Amino acid sequence: MMVVNVSHETAAIAEDGLIKLSGHIDMNAVASFYAQGIKSLEPIDTVDCSMIKEADSSCLALLLYFQSLIDHPLKVLSLPEDLKVLVNLYNLSDVFQFA
Repeated sequence: MMVVNVSHETAAIAEDGLIKLSGHIDMNAVASFYAQGIKSLEPIDTVDCSMIKEADSSCLALLLYFQSLIDHPLKVLSLPEDLKVLVNLYNLSDVFQFA
């Protein structure tokens, strides 16, 4: 298991192909995830977004990074509305499997 804490409420917890994101996932959080070694994880198949409070396009870029490492659609659980808007805006609905 890998735990990356960015702040009291923003974190990424990864284990067995699943990563759980929580808090405010913005450019600073994603940069911190990379700096703390998230790129060294085994490929991620599923991203749980149910605990995200706020996210911007850098969170979408993180999802696309995870997608680039696997040969099937990334499963995304509980995508927040603000990210759904970006997925539709960039025509990425077919890239992910939503649940």
